[in-house]
Amino acid sequence: MLVWCALYWAGAGAWSVAPVSPLARSFAPSPRAPGRPSLTHAVAREAGTDAAGTLAALWQMARPRTLPQSVVLLLFGAYGAELNANFLFRAAARRELCLLAATVVLTTATSMLVNDYHDFALGVDTAESRAERALVRGSVTPEVVKAVCKCLYAVHILLTLLVREPSVRLCVYANTLATFLYSKWFKPVPIVKNALCATVISTTVALGATVVTGSLGAAVRSVWKLMLLVGCGIAHREMVMDVDDMRADGKAGVRTVPVLVGARPALALSCAPLALPIAASIAGRGISVLAVLPLVAMCALAARAAAEQAGSAGFHTSVGCAVELAPLFILLSLAGALRT
Repeated sequence: MLVWCALYWAGAGAWSVAPVSPLARSFAPSPRAPGRPSLTHAVAREAGTDAAGTLAALWQMARPRTLPQSVVLLLFGAYGAELNANFLFRAAARRELCLLAATVVLTTATSMLVNDYHDFALGVDTAESRAERALVRGSVTPEVVKAVCKCLYAVHILLTLLVREPSVRLCVYANTLATFLYSKWFKPVPIVKNALCATVISTTVALGATVVTGSLGAAVRSVWKLMLLVGCGIAHREMVMDVDDMRADGKAGVRTVPVLVGARPALALSCAPLALPIAASIAGRGISVLAVLPLVAMCALAARAAAEQAGSAGFHTSVGCAVELAPLFILLSLAGALRT
């Protein structure tokens, strides 16, 4: 709790970054001079000027398409714990599920906002690389994004305090803290960034299972197969996304796997996490063929992208297709695992 209080009130300390470009330096947080309007007044002034535009920009930054996916993972976890939907008929389970859904949605939304904030401040997102981003367009200012995130984190803290099981509460806090630290400290570290994203998202399945099992340990034991499928699928997708972003990351000095080894080797390496559940299925370790067929399709899309000339229009189209279809294939994989 003390960590979250510090995170919420930190202001320039927790949010400041070391800018690497003149553009980033111009937006770096600085101490408020005497007579300068407070952050709250600045947000209110901008919202009053163009409230609809500011809200639309923030909504775009939150990646609304990803929010329902987080809730779906919770539902898969709750269903997978007992392989039935009886939890929907228990008032306490419904209450806990709704509470966890709210916290997971807030974690997802704030992680996107924080990621865009740091990418803009560090010079990763520029007019040349990410002209469509709201901060790059000037549709919203970094100060507004920071203020909104503080408010969302405060709501998140209050909601998580209502979670009954201490281990579940700690897991929710840890996941959200990890997403906050990711953009500033872990994103430049190859492999670690991919593993962190995969771990946080796969844990969502376990959180859903706690609605049925009552404890985090029992939840992990009951849905570990689903967590493995989600974690490996997300690790693959994150590396393919790095391939898509490698030009901007390279210019900004962010050392992702594609920047270090090249696009084609990175696409090949992205299939390594998928090989784990596929090998487990072949070895008869409890993962069905139906569960791994979508993962094989993900490998095929990565191979198709690798077959294209790097940097060509066909290459970017194939990589984009692999990124966009990955969530669907992951859900199909979970559905296949639940049929056994």
